[in-house]
Amino acid sequence: MSEKKQVISKLIKGNIEMITACFDEYYFIISESIVKPIPKNAGTFKIGKLLPINGDTYEFPGTFNIIDLHFKLVGKIREGRLCDIVRIDEYEYDETPSVNMMGYGIRLNSDEDFEDFKVHFASFSLMERDKLAAFANKWFDILKYRSIKYL
Repeated sequence: MSEKKQVISKLIKGNIEMITACFDEYYFIISESIVKPIPKNAGTFKIGKLLPINGDTYEFPGTFNIIDLHFKLVGKIREGRLCDIVRIDEYEYDETPSVNMMGYGIRLNSDEDFEDFKVHFASFSLMERDKLAAFANKWFDILKYRSIKYL
């Protein structure tokens, strides 16, 4: 019987489950001419668990937040460990570096930025690709904590 390899990462606090691709590695596959995420470090991480915050193609600070606006959750990482998961309406901007669920840096510098970020996201449907792209270009810095290597 073959063992299935986990291909997504989950952060878990009680009955709250947060899916993230932060710990995927990003490689440019030369033979296919595409950038592809590879879930080398996928796992299930519960409160207190040490996270793989440094990989081959990414390096997150020891303390950061993972913000998922779609599912309205914030994962709080402190000293490399999952510290808490809170609902977005319980979260207050705390000047801690933040990434989205893909691990892309989020350009937040104030409470006002955080409010604008949420309002902007709520102003369109995920099916509106042009608006989603404009949102991503304004708020995300894909290479802040990531790099891309060749394979």
